[in-house]
Amino acid sequence: MQITDHGLAALSIAIFHLKYITSLSISVQSNDKITDKGASLIPQAVSALRLLFFFKLDFSCVMGVGQITSQSTAKAIRANFSIETIELDFSSTGITDSGIASLAELIPTVSSSVRSIELNLSNTKITDMAVSNLTTAILALSRIKKLVLKLNSCALISDHGGEIIEDFLRKHKTLISVNLALIHTQLRGKILQNIQNARRITLIH
Repeated sequence: MQITDHGLAALSIAIFHLKYITSLSISVQSNDKITDKGASLIPQAVSALRLLFFFKLDFSCVMGVGQITSQSTAKAIRANFSIETIELDFSSTGITDSGIASLAELIPTVSSSVRSIELNLSNTKITDMAVSNLTTAILALSRIKKLVLKLNSCALISDHGGEIIEDFLRKHKTLISVNLALIHTQLRGKILQNIQNARRITLIH
């Protein structure tokens, strides 16, 4: 039985009362009954928390997820100003460039605390613009050490997006571990090679 917006509303109320937790992982996958408004209730509840060090949110294969959820997620991250690890899976959802722009706008507000980000945007309709916004936001994270960025099957990302990633990797000074997933995109072999040459990274599936 799949959870619905009504079920997420009940879950969000429970999360709201978890005032003193420092780690939260929520996974709601492969669900066609959830709307963007319903999904956004979860990060809205997380915004009421203040002590999270670890936050994982997995909405993979929930096509209803879009801009409202991404905006709420951004606000949840900003509210938890001591957050160190962020893992977001929006793969195979309805998220677009505008949703990523909302997320990217608020990521720098936790620049002094974030050490690790894992972001899965595979099989979405994001474009080079989303890549630009994300990399600009991550450049502002002065203490980040680890980045996992998955963009598999993002067919609208072109060589220009690859050049943006290459430039980002050359500019960022604090990253120690970088894992990128870039298969089934428009990126040519030369661009992928340039990305690898820009920094010691691992290309993953």
